[in-house]
Amino acid sequence: MNENEIYELGMRLKNKYDDLQIKESNLNEENLQLKKNLLSLYGYIRIMDNMCDEAIDIPEEIKILVSVVRSFSSSVCEDLIN
Repeated sequence: MNENEIYELGMRLKNKYDDLQIKESNLNEENLQLKKNLLSLYGYIRIMDNMCDEAIDIPEEIKILVSVVRSFSSSVCEDLIN
């Protein structure tokens, strides 16, 4: 191998590394946005659960479903935070 070949290999490796850095950065940004969205959904579900507890004319099955979804989303958010 001569100097040019070594230089070319080094440049290819650097370009590949730079591409991977960009992909990682994009994935981290997407991950952060998904976490924010999930936490927002959890907040809305909690509001729905509180509203269902106070409402009289909502069928019991719906109240139970909302409660189960709140419980599940709570577990998911807790795992997300830890």
